[in-house]
Amino acid sequence: MRIPYTAQIPDAGTVDDATPFMLIECLEVELECEVEWEDGEPVVLVSDVYLDDRSLMQSDDPLARTIADRIQRDAEDDDAFIERAVDQDGSFSFRGLGPNDPDGRMVRVAA
Repeated sequence: MRIPYTAQIPDAGTVDDATPFMLIECLEVELECEVEWEDGEPVVLVSDVYLDDRSLMQSDDPLARTIADRIQRDAEDDDAFIERAVDQDGSFSFRGLGPNDPDGRMVRVAA
């Protein structure tokens, strides 16, 4: 599935600063991804990054592939993106008595 994503890439040398220097402020891309569950937690695996329907990961340009790799790593650690991906995927459902149910778990919904 493809999901829109706004990438922001700060300068790695200023990430700890209160206001990091942004190398790329707002890059609108689409991420090809799938949702898996590991140890009861959702994990989003990004397999490709598209800019204007062109794969950055399959590009001949090493800079494009480097940017795609950075976006991939950032998105896979972005809690808001993971939540959106799980919602859009729709193939998992919580089974239990409520959010505090110690026996509650996510299960894959039959297609």
